[in-house]
Amino acid sequence: MIIKESVSVEDQINITIDMWKQTGILSKNIKKRRILLTCLIISFLVLVLILIKGYLFQSIIGVSYILWVLAEIIFAKQIYLRKLKKNLRKQYALAAEKFNLPKDKIEVITEITDGYVEAIKLGTSTKFLLKDFLFDIDNEAFYILEFTNGRFLYFKKDAFETKEQYEELLEYIKRFTKNS
Repeated sequence: MIIKESVSVEDQINITIDMWKQTGILSKNIKKRRILLTCLIISFLVLVLILIKGYLFQSIIGVSYILWVLAEIIFAKQIYLRKLKKNLRKQYALAAEKFNLPKDKIEVITEITDGYVEAIKLGTSTKFLLKDFLFDIDNEAFYILEFTNGRFLYFKKDAFETKEQYEELLEYIKRFTKNS
């Protein structure tokens, strides 16, 4: 079985973020950000208490800074994701310019054979042994196959005409995995 699909820059960014979620990197980075912001607010509070002399202007600046940092802590995930997407877009644009890659869409060809799944992207072939298949994940935009050692294979939902085609592929992989 051969599956051809075009993956846009936005799809690649969403895949990267989803991989970070699956591996726990995203939650770890958000937790680090919240800890850093909490330390900033505590140090600023200590500084304000040391330097407080009753000036109204200093109090207004102190309160506004504390409210800003609290908002940063509360909305850390949304802010981090927005900044991450912006940085990933910038990095992809730089890589596309430097290595003469397509700037909008990349063609991905996936071939499923008896012993493995082979994904070809930008002339690079990656093989996933079917016996290493663990389970599948279904999110709003992609069908995701997880293999051992934290490897993932993503299919856009529109790469399959119907959900039954994906389920047939999944049954084939599971049947092969059980026979090994």
